[in-house]
Amino acid sequence: MADILTVQDPFDRVVEEIIGLNRRKRADYTGNQDPWENFKDSSRQVGQAPGLSVEVLIGTKQSRLRQLLQPGREPNYESIRDTFLDRAVYAIIALAMYDEGLYQLDA
Repeated sequence: MADILTVQDPFDRVVEEIIGLNRRKRADYTGNQDPWENFKDSSRQVGQAPGLSVEVLIGTKQSRLRQLLQPGREPNYESIRDTFLDRAVYAIIALAMYDEGLYQLDA
């Protein structure tokens, strides 16, 4: 990764952070067998497709961001920056699932 990303580049620094965040969260959520395990499991629980599970999470983060960006609001637990990072991770997950033929919105 060091050959591809340049720490002096602000975009690359954020991409590197996104990769690290995803790997840490994936270790907690998936057991390292199937990277999409938690999305498949949550979608089965509600009878929906895994892509919809990702879209709901993106929508939740977007709604949270709208609330946090209102004048006078201060986050108590998750920062605005953390919300942006999570939203970016979910968007990349959706793209990766799409590339693997796993992204669909209908069960």
